[in-house]
Amino acid sequence: TNNGLFFRQTATESLIQTGASQPLNIRAQGGTGSSQHLAFWTKESERLRITSSGSLLINHTTARYDDLLQIEGTGGESTIAVIRNSNNTSGAGFFLGKSRTNSVGGNTIVNDDDKLGVISFGGADGTDLASLAAQISGEVDGTPGSNDMPGRLVFKTTSDGNASSTERMRIDSGGRIGVGLEPNTSDVATDV
Repeated sequence: TNNGLFFRQTATESLIQTGASQPLNIRAQGGTGSSQHLAFWTKESERLRITSSGSLLINHTTARYDDLLQIEGTGGESTIAVIRNSNNTSGAGFFLGKSRTNSVGGNTIVNDDDKLGVISFGGADGTDLASLAAQISGEVDGTPGSNDMPGRLVFKTTSDGNASSTERMRIDSGGRIGVGLEPNTSDVATDV
């Protein structure tokens, strides 16, 4: 049994492959535009692709939207697991953030009402996955400053027959909960 490493190049593809019965492949696909990509294969199936635009696709070969990370599957593998193993009270984290700069790595201050992060829940409607059923967003709720970031959580759902979500509840920076209204000083809201 030869488990060596093989290199092969054609006019449009460079390939690195192991000689095992279930080979591991790394393929660089040439060409023009969106056909250029780097793909990683196991058990004769493509598992991961980096597109020419920099998107990372896991378990799929075509980007659905302009997302930098896309994970697809038919079962429980369509999950992102973030696990922290440490002997303390801290847990794993998931961070969404925003800056108003137009370049990577910037720290330009955000404004009141800016969305800092959004978790969207969409379902296939027979055409695409762009129809949203619900959203949870973290937004700026006041004037931010150095080490001062007032925030609110906004919960939205989409009613039957509609294509866009409507705000149903929010928790504002003062700890007030508004259901079916925007809590401010004149609204009747519940303090938390």
